[in-house]
Amino acid sequence: MVKLPKPTNEILELFKHQESLTPNQINTSLPHFEKKDIKYALRRLREKGIIVRVPNLFDMRRVYYRVATQDEFQVVSVSMKSDEIEFYQGIMDTLLFTF
Repeated sequence: MVKLPKPTNEILELFKHQESLTPNQINTSLPHFEKKDIKYALRRLREKGIIVRVPNLFDMRRVYYRVATQDEFQVVSVSMKSDEIEFYQGIMDTLLFTF
């Protein structure tokens, strides 16, 4: 079984409505979660290859997050177990078909 932090589902819901988000936009959209919990959820999603951190070319101090492409996910999934890959692939499929 794969365990993800509590704000993960709501963060993924935000990505269904917008292609990319800044951490500040995510924090503002989810005021009922603490910032540290959101940061942890973003880090876990990045580690699992579901989202990607993209530099903001207008202001290099800030970043955007977006849903990873299938190719980006495949690079990360090499070190995963097959049940983890299936679980995260299901998440990726629901996010990618919304755009």
